[in-house]
Amino acid sequence: MTRLYDCRDAFAAALEDIAAHDPRICAVVNDSVGSSKVGSFGKRFPERLINVGIAEQTMVGLAAGLSNSGKIPFVCAAACFLTARALEQIKAAGMEGYYADHDRSLFFVNGDGVPWVAAYIQSKGDPITDLHEDMAAEEKARSTYEHLINLSDDPDVTDVLRFLREREVVHFQRFGETLNIVQDHLSSRKAW
Repeated sequence: MTRLYDCRDAFAAALEDIAAHDPRICAVVNDSVGSSKVGSFGKRFPERLINVGIAEQTMVGLAAGLSNSGKIPFVCAAACFLTARALEQIKAAGMEGYYADHDRSLFFVNGDGVPWVAAYIQSKGDPITDLHEDMAAEEKARSTYEHLINLSDDPDVTDVLRFLREREVVHFQRFGETLNIVQDHLSSRKAW
């Protein structure tokens, strides 16, 4: 006769086994230590079991952050709660219309939800005007990154923002150099 085996028991045993060999393994649960059957894991590796309570969207975000920091998180929750709570987060953010219209595809909008349109490019056909517009855009981007740097208290985020800010400075300088070349060219005598 075939012995029935609860898949949660198999998952918990396998998780505990791989965690014994890899200190990066951790479990993130939504107040489901018992139903996920990771109680034994928690007793053996208490520092690697994170219980976020009834906050599935937080659990997934935390697992993503742990992964970015080099950990290997396993999210343990009932599938219905994982999906439903994620949808609640989309609704709470006021994004249900966006999601209904665009699913997971990219749809570029600004911070107020206004869609991107080609008019934002602001090309006039005059190289000097266009280069000044490009330089202004780089300065706007640089000042935005500086504002975000001032808001951030996470050194890793701040390092990325500083890199992006410096990139805008270099772009501004290159556009300035190009502007000088174009101005010199346009002011020189031409023999056609």
